[in-house]
Amino acid sequence: MSLPQSFPLVQRYALLGDCEGAALLAEADAQIAADAEVRRLLSLPGAVVTTDLQTRLRNGKLRIKSILWTVQVPMRSSPGLMARSVSFRPDGAQWFGLGDDPTLVFADLLHMPDTRILRYVPGRRATLLLGSGEDRLIRKIKKKERLASASLRHLCIEKAVADRPFDVPQMIADGDDLCLGLCPGATLDAGTATAGSLAALGQMVAQLHGCAVLDAPAADLPDDPLPWLAAAMPGLASRWQGLADALARESAPAVALCHGDLSLAQVLLHQDDGRERMTLLDFDRAGAGDPARDLATLLCALQDAGLPDRCAAEATVIAGYSSLTALPANLPYARAKAELEQMRHLIRKGMAPSRRIMAGLTGAEAALSS
Repeated sequence: MSLPQSFPLVQRYALLGDCEGAALLAEADAQIAADAEVRRLLSLPGAVVTTDLQTRLRNGKLRIKSILWTVQVPMRSSPGLMARSVSFRPDGAQWFGLGDDPTLVFADLLHMPDTRILRYVPGRRATLLLGSGEDRLIRKIKKKERLASASLRHLCIEKAVADRPFDVPQMIADGDDLCLGLCPGATLDAGTATAGSLAALGQMVAQLHGCAVLDAPAADLPDDPLPWLAAAMPGLASRWQGLADALARESAPAVALCHGDLSLAQVLLHQDDGRERMTLLDFDRAGAGDPARDLATLLCALQDAGLPDRCAAEATVIAGYSSLTALPANLPYARAKAELEQMRHLIRKGMAPSRRIMAGLTGAEAALSS
């Protein structure tokens, strides 16, 4: 049988083929192609392949530290999903199935009635839907070292927005996992987004930024992506230097309560007494941070949301935000950084055709000249 277009990795990560450690790509291809269980899962309907590279930047040089490759298939006749992952490092490869994840402990939950896996990132996190009817819970399983931070950030947001005209999930339990009440509604996406809902989204972000920071931890924002990108694509040295020179002129940003990872997927729409209401989800990166960076992350995410007119959607979100408060003065700088961070994310996921990379680079330059 033929393998999907996401395979082999040597092709998918051709952009990083000259990096130190790139030999892992060919090694991974050989082991994946030889695995019978992988071939079986790839032949099933709904099979989805994901990849992720861990890299290290040192002295201006980029090194591939490890590769995580996973094929996931929804299970039609029983809860959850099937998955097979392999983690490649210079010291060898490790295969594991869904119930044998070396970091996340949730094998027993996979066989409980009314359990569904909503999201699974091998070795890092999983989101499960437990129960049925009004008693359903969202259970977020994380590495132990990330659980305390996620709980603290969620409680901080829950308290800060208590009097705001939008909702957040209520924390039900905080023990071995993070359990949240299930919120009603449909995800805000290309199919449900209207001019009214996008304007309301901008207002919701402004309302969040207007909350008291209190004792919030620092928002977990990405580090500067520019050195990473410059090391990955040295052929564009003059353009990276131009961006670096422009970004160096940014003044000190303001501080506000931020979500940290805004996108349409983090928003639910539902009706409350005939009026549309929003729920904001997923506060694992939330805290005190730069409001311009928060808003810019959302604006950048609109590019890959499948909206029919991204420019109109962006203008509507901005109009909603500015109807309640002034736009952050450093928004052009933040938008450039958000475009660059999105480029890095797509490259690490092996989802970066050259035209998308060049569009992101052009978008970052345009943001700084606006």
